Amino acid sequence: MPIYKMYVEKEDRQNGGAYLKSLRETAGIAIRDVADALRLNRVYLYSIERGDAPLRPEYLPKVASLYGVDLAEMSKRYLRYRDPLIYAFIFGDEGDPGLREMRQEFVEGEKSNRL
Repeated sequence: MPIYKMYVEKEDRQNGGAYLKSLRETAGIAIRDVADALRLNRVYLYSIERGDAPLRPEYLPKVASLYGVDLAEMSKRYLRYRDPLIYAFIFGDEGDPGLREMRQEFVEGEKSNRL
């Protein structure tokens, strides 16, 4: 059985960061206030919003609360950008041919490794 290795395209990482940034801006919250609330460095938060670093899962509930958004929906959408293969297995490809292809390639790789 192959070992699963997460690979996320740069565009997906950037889209995930942009998504979080849009939530923050819609909530009208300055990045310094988020940094203070999470006790994180602003530079790190900027890197998350650029897609250079992931938002660690333990911060999702606090971020959702700060931004006034539903935790499950925010987590689902962010997962799409941070681990698209796992997203595709949990939620399906939702009509996205890239997700469909990624999932199919993984499944076919699994089958060929068993033979």
